[in-house]
Amino acid sequence: MADEFKVADSQSELWTSYPIPVVQRFGYILESILGYAELSDAVYQKIRNTGIKLRKIYLDSKLKHIATDEFTYDSKWKMIVNTDLELD
Repeated sequence: MADEFKVADSQSELWTSYPIPVVQRFGYILESILGYAELSDAVYQKIRNTGIKLRKIYLDSKLKHIATDEFTYDSKWKMIVNTDLELD
């Protein structure tokens, strides 16, 4: 995956074609689940360079009714980690 996706070469389409929470989750998953820290940092820099401000979101928006103090929080991605993701 990392070989196929080049953030530095990508145009602004990623940032305008997808809602910001989707890009946030993408960056979080790249870094925290898949271990692609360098690629994740490039996504984060691209977001910062475009002036987009991240807002606190849930990893799984379907479970947002559960109290947030029960979950961990990723401050970089402003992600409330309210579910465990499994790699197949």
